Amino acid sequence: MKTAPAFLLPVDEDDKVGIREVALRTGTGTMMYDYDADDSTKVQRITLIWSVSDRIYMLSGGPVLSDDLAIAAANSIDQR
Repeated sequence: MKTAPAFLLPVDEDDKVGIREVALRTGTGTMMYDYDADDSTKVQRITLIWSVSDRIYMLSGGPVLSDDLAIAAANSIDQR
């Protein structure tokens, strides 16, 4: 899971999702976007998942959670 934490994210074959890597203070993270089934331009949920040497973190929120906010929150966590 450390090398591919996105495998922890449940995705059904009918789900409309987007996945990309993002740069974090501690390395890379995986950002996943769940799109509205009826309007594929509307994001319903954003999930950011990343790992450090001894744990995996996941941050998820509705459409008010922006990429910048999720990344800032992840970078603010004391991950020693």
